[in-house]
Amino acid sequence: MRLCPTFSDCAESALLVDFGLHYDRQLSLSILQVSTILQASMLPGLKESIPALSSLTVLYDPLELSRERIAREIQHLCEVTGAVPDCARTWEIPVVYGGEGGPASG
Repeated sequence: MRLCPTFSDCAESALLVDFGLHYDRQLSLSILQVSTILQASMLPGLKESIPALSSLTVLYDPLELSRERIAREIQHLCEVTGAVPDCARTWEIPVVYGGEGGPASG
């Protein structure tokens, strides 16, 4: 999946990286991957990367890290980030009501 971000300023120390108005599981997993790699890069001035369903908010110190530099880094990560494996799991939770399992709810 190719990521095509658009960048918007959120005051002087945050950048909103928007990937569209739709929700897609692969898109969300890709955004999470970009966020994880960005945080691990330890860029001086990078404070926090907050992934959402179809966007990423990046908090940074503008005295240490320019908006242009962080946008370039994110754009580069979007270009090199490959397909994200679908790592879904199914959890089965047994539920018993009444009888030997305890009192019935209600």
